[in-house]
Amino acid sequence: MIKDVFTGQEKAFIPYITAGYPDMDTSVELGRKIAESGADILELGIPFSDPLADGPVIQESFTYALEHNITLDVCGRFFLNIPLPGGPEMVEQLMVCVIYLFLPYVTDKKMHISADVFVSFLSAKVPRIHLFIGFSWEIIAIFILAMLAWQGFLGGLDALKSGEATGTLYIPQFPFRFILAVGFFLSFFTAFVNFIVERKGTKII
Repeated sequence: MIKDVFTGQEKAFIPYITAGYPDMDTSVELGRKIAESGADILELGIPFSDPLADGPVIQESFTYALEHNITLDVCGRFFLNIPLPGGPEMVEQLMVCVIYLFLPYVTDKKMHISADVFVSFLSAKVPRIHLFIGFSWEIIAIFILAMLAWQGFLGGLDALKSGEATGTLYIPQFPFRFILAVGFFLSFFTAFVNFIVERKGTKII
């Protein structure tokens, strides 16, 4: 039991392998060998498309596995001897939760991807235009976030009324539409508050 491993005082040996790298047969055999060699827990990495937090080595192994059509269902058939239908649906719903509930934090920390070539070129020569462009883009971004939050809320109401669900697992869609709306609203609120605080006392024109 996993609980027993972590209740003891000794350190646990928890190796990690990527399912499907270099192929499924090798992964299964490697998992068996690791278990027989005394591993306390075996962490099995299921390939997905955006493993940005896992480092370049795992990223490359995931990319390789995905190129060879290693999905959640394939992993279930090989490792558990049972099919896992609806894998893409589960991943899709979980990604909605992770991405959109994390979006307000990204907004607050200004971790969005941006291209500053044009603005940087102008800033050295015409600082006022630089400020005006930045001001304008922030207003547009805040407006877009507000509209997306509203559309997400309306989409949630529509999904609730219609009983919309996924095709294989029949997962109701309305909770995830509302999660999307909440994520966008919190991002809008965060961006709006930061805009007011940062622009207070700044002369734009």
